[in-house]
Amino acid sequence: MELLSTPDNGGHPADYLLTRLRVRRGYQIADWDGILAAADPLEAVPATPYRGGLAGRSEEQLWRSLLREFQWVQRQMEPPLLEIFAPLFGWFELRTLALCLRNRAEGTTGKVGELLFHSLLAERLKKLVLSDRDLPAVCRKLAEFLAIDTPKFGRLGSAYGEQGLAGFEQELADLYLTGTFSAPLHPVVNEFFRRLIDTRNLMALQKQLRWRIKAAPRFIRGGWIGEGSLREAAERRESAAIAPLVERLTGRKIEISPAGGVEQPLLADLTRRVRRLGREPAGPGLILDYLWGCYVETRNLSLLVHGAGVDRETLGRELIR
Repeated sequence: MELLSTPDNGGHPADYLLTRLRVRRGYQIADWDGILAAADPLEAVPATPYRGGLAGRSEEQLWRSLLREFQWVQRQMEPPLLEIFAPLFGWFELRTLALCLRNRAEGTTGKVGELLFHSLLAERLKKLVLSDRDLPAVCRKLAEFLAIDTPKFGRLGSAYGEQGLAGFEQELADLYLTGTFSAPLHPVVNEFFRRLIDTRNLMALQKQLRWRIKAAPRFIRGGWIGEGSLREAAERRESAAIAPLVERLTGRKIEISPAGGVEQPLLADLTRRVRRLGREPAGPGLILDYLWGCYVETRNLSLLVHGAGVDRETLGRELIR
């Protein structure tokens, strides 16, 4: 599946990139409590070489800054590293596609070109998203393009027809994760995706239990928690059934309130594990730690943008640290 473009500059030796990332990692926000305590949290966020200031205070601005940094990292990579991290870059770029399609749906097409300027998406995909077709036609063409190498992506067309853009985005993410394991992954990237799949499965399970949805939930294969355990919990039809699975995955007891979600504790656990990988001397762990750290920072800042009227204690519980 030709999802990403490939830089043609040849990259740099891995040691060069690792040295640069150790320096750039120091720019990532560590004191989120200090940010939250400020009169205006977004004004308290320090500018970085890749993010700049937050004058625009929009989700698109934050994501463009993240893409700019990902583009810089990708261009430093030699082909072997590019091959290792292509699945991860592809996963992040699904978010770019989603933001572009949402802006088209809202009529703010000017933001689409800005989002794609630093995107790693293949040029043909960018042209499809920027075309003057209406949104249903764009989604249909995207499905056809992605199905050239992976026929399962042909299901995206019906997903849009039946569930709209939200259904299209959900199906795209699920199909991507399902197909990720069709080729061998580096152990570091493999561990990351397995836990990401667990997170998505447990979020789907919680939605099923909370809203008492009658239709059987769809789970993605590849995580550490088997499909049998997930379906057994779904059949119990009790919100409490999810807690043992979260504890099994994270290795710690986590209080899950009826109104609370599992996404924050699961992403926080994934972040802790990625940070441990980043302390190992081998290169891929540090690179994963840096890329994921940039994403987590962007996610947290997006919460601050959308939660301007939310009390700081509530925001603090939702941040990934």
